[in-house]
Amino acid sequence: MNRLEIAQSGYDSFAAALSTLNDEVVADRVEQWLSDDVCQLMDELVLQRRFRSTTLWSVTKLCPTAETSERRIVMEVDRGLVAYAKAIRDFIVAAEEEIKTANGIIPDFVSQQKRTVDYIANRPWFDLACAKDFFRPNQDLHLDSEKLNHEHTQAFRKREIRIPLGDYITRFLLARVDYWMRVLDGIRNSVHDIGSPGTGASYQAMGKTISAKFSLDDAVKNLVSICEEPTHKREREACIALTLIYCAYSRRPNLGWLGRTDSCWDVYGSCLRSIVRRKGTMQTAERSKQGILVPIQEVDASLCDPDVIRQIASSLHDMTRYYGTPDDPNEVIEEAVYRAMLVLVDHAHREVWFDGKQIDIVWDKYPKPWDLLWKLATKPNGLVDHEMLSSCSQDNLRIRRNRLAKLLDGNLLDTKIVSSRSLGYKLVLDAAEVVLLQDDGSGVLKEVFR
Repeated sequence: MNRLEIAQSGYDSFAAALSTLNDEVVADRVEQWLSDDVCQLMDELVLQRRFRSTTLWSVTKLCPTAETSERRIVMEVDRGLVAYAKAIRDFIVAAEEEIKTANGIIPDFVSQQKRTVDYIANRPWFDLACAKDFFRPNQDLHLDSEKLNHEHTQAFRKREIRIPLGDYITRFLLARVDYWMRVLDGIRNSVHDIGSPGTGASYQAMGKTISAKFSLDDAVKNLVSICEEPTHKREREACIALTLIYCAYSRRPNLGWLGRTDSCWDVYGSCLRSIVRRKGTMQTAERSKQGILVPIQEVDASLCDPDVIRQIASSLHDMTRYYGTPDDPNEVIEEAVYRAMLVLVDHAHREVWFDGKQIDIVWDKYPKPWDLLWKLATKPNGLVDHEMLSSCSQDNLRIRRNRLAKLLDGNLLDTKIVSSRSLGYKLVLDAAEVVLLQDDGSGVLKEVFR
């Protein structure tokens, strides 16, 4: 049996007791399973670049340091919220002027609504996506410390946001977007009738609010589609859930790749263990002479949450793919493109994918530029000189670089290839952002590990 089968078998051994006889003895047994079987499996999984990149997808694709198409969609939503708020504010201002001109009375609630849209129009959040949510979501709006608002923070925390183990970054990104949209929609609906009908300034301003709303809706739809795509979401949630368990229960977790020091694990681990095993009460009972269980009293106890343990078991099932690469080349390429910025495919037909899009060139016709690009991709941020290339002199290296630039024809990938002290060139991408796929000789694509 491999480590995955051992972990799955361990769950099967106590699954029935977890559902019907959940007590502290069962909880101890579950935590022993997590510490031993699951964490030993994780010792193997975290060595795989594919597992790591899937786990860190939300960080590398959505958060402020990312330079990806996904991040650009986050920023479109960000700008859309601000634009929508400004449009509503402009409508309120125009309507107020019309009411004043007509010697009318401005409703009392309007001033409060204007203050709220002013607040949102000034973009009070640091960012809609927060990398710090990875381990422990703060359940807040990630507001700028100079623009904190207790009312909005409390309202957001009252929302029913279920927090099992998994991708907290994406969940709270979407929750923050939804919160601000609902606030703005509510304000727009409440002030809609204060404007004058016809072709006046408020009427035109209301048309702009509708246009801003449509633009925002389109951006949010795009964001939801990339965050909620079922196959990738399921796999990402499974990888993150198991990583959090590893952080909480491993005696020596190999998690330097997450960019945290060892001193962090005690703090994070304690919080995560409290999600798995919660404090509560347990009903005790004794059997009567007739053989019937009779409740006696409730006692304090700390029990494992059955739903969380079942989620971990489900996550283990989703790890089957990590013990064998899918045979279908299209699936392999699709999965690599999803998790990496640059993907090079050396197969029946060579392919280059950058930032989720294929660079439509018949690369088989250009073996020397391809050779340069492949060697650059094998050493991200490392020097590639003429000696590393086939049949290439120092002068020819410059020619090959120029030919590659012409083939890329202004593609953003070209800007990632820079001269390095006139000795050669380097690809300015992190190793985790580059995947090389190569035919293993039998028609199956395998990832090349550098």
